[in-house]
Order: sequence, then C-alpha cells, then structure tokens
Amino acid sequence: MVGVVVDGCPAGLPLSEGDFQMELDRRIPSEPKIVSARVEKDYVKVLSGIFNGLTTGAPIAVVVENKEQTPAITTP
Repeated sequence: MVGVVVDGCPAGLPLSEGDFQMELDRRIPSEPKIVSARVEKDYVKVLSGIFNGLTTGAPIAVVVENKEQTPAITTP
C-alpha cells in the first residue's frame, strides 16, 4: 500500500476516486506478453478531502492498495 496527502486544494473542484483510478489503470500494459507477466490491479481509496465528488478544502488523503502482491519471505 502507498499513500499520499495533497494539501492546498481549494473546495468545490470536481474530483473522485474514479479520476485517480483512471490514471492508475493506464499503467496496466495492453500487451502483457511483451512488457511483463505481471498484471497487477491497484485500487484507489480516498480517505479524506472529497465528499460527493467535490473537494472540501481539507487535505486530500488517498491510498493505493495492491491486492495481488505477495509478501517477501525473509530468512535469518
């Protein structure tokens, strides 16, 4: 999971999780055989700063969660 906080965004601007998700989806290769065998789907979750599709003026907190990751195994 990775997160970001954007501060200083004025209230009343149209913005939604879908706007972030659209940009993240652009990272998925159209030809995974050429680029990479991994096709990971990242999911956006807005935690604060957006209500009913509009910015509130509060800091916008967003996390991106990768549901298809495998934890690294560490050995002593």
